[in-house]
Amino acid sequence: MMPGSCRVALLNVGRPQPILGPNGDRFTSSIGRRPVDRPVRLLFEGLEGDACAYGGHHGEYMRVNAFCAAHYAAAEAFAGKELPRPGFGENLTLEGLTEADVRVGDVLRADGGAVMQVTQPREPCANVPRFLGVPDMMKWMIAEPTTGFYLRVVEPGMIAPGDTLRFEAHGPAEWTITRLNRALYQEGEDFETIERLLDVPELSPKWKESLRQHTERRRARLARQRLSEGETL
Repeated sequence: MMPGSCRVALLNVGRPQPILGPNGDRFTSSIGRRPVDRPVRLLFEGLEGDACAYGGHHGEYMRVNAFCAAHYAAAEAFAGKELPRPGFGENLTLEGLTEADVRVGDVLRADGGAVMQVTQPREPCANVPRFLGVPDMMKWMIAEPTTGFYLRVVEPGMIAPGDTLRFEAHGPAEWTITRLNRALYQEGEDFETIERLLDVPELSPKWKESLRQHTERRRARLARQRLSEGETL
């Protein structure tokens, strides 16, 4: 049964800043977002006061980054230490659901009127393990998978920590964030699923391009494998 709502446990904003990671990594990123204790305006460009370090890194389909609070306990067990919250660079730390409950195309409305639509899973980046000081954290996120997801802004409005996000509409039942992660990272040569995913209108163009690239690499790998097997017969 799909949830009717979830809760904004933390609302997090931040701007690019120099970061010194626990293992001595130096880089510039917004991954060190911090919680706010007040309502924030969500604009078509994203949360007021929030920004991304890399121009073009986040487009209209990736204005808000959400991570599920339920994953922190397992992440800390994997890391062998307590992690900051937020620790994955998310704008929204959400209680009451996981990626298995969220579909591409889901529409959520905050108490303050902001409306968002789920557009794709998050593709973990190298700044997560650098920020947390856990070298294999990106691999863990993909393997579980506990990636979180992105949303686009449908209607600007206010959103606040503690808000209830109510599902106003659900996307196609088959395409949960967990299912999409599995298709990209874990299902090998399931080209039929990939082709069907490419026809989902709610899925972001960026993620469709990732699917195409992965498919091309898989097809090339299969071709090389078949050629090698043919040479050894």
